[in-house]
Amino acid sequence: MTDRIQEFLRARRDAGQDDGPCMVLDLDVVRDNYDAFAKALSDTRVFYAVKANPSPELLEVLWDNGITHYDVASLAEVRLVARTLPGATLCFMH
Repeated sequence: MTDRIQEFLRARRDAGQDDGPCMVLDLDVVRDNYDAFAKALSDTRVFYAVKANPSPELLEVLWDNGITHYDVASLAEVRLVARTLPGATLCFMH
């Protein structure tokens, strides 16, 4: 867990917002992990399955790091990716 995530959770708890589970994602960690993944598999094309995490902020980070193909499994995912990343290639493989 990064220091930034620990601080976010601490601030959330101190503000009385610790009323249940939440998902916290450090986009810098995502970026670093994708860079390592892409270097290890440099001759492949990565497809991101939107159902794994449909966060628009995450989609933008992936796009900025070179992922252009997105596996979408519903009309809601198609709309989300089309709205968030107009140049993306949508792959409906459901």
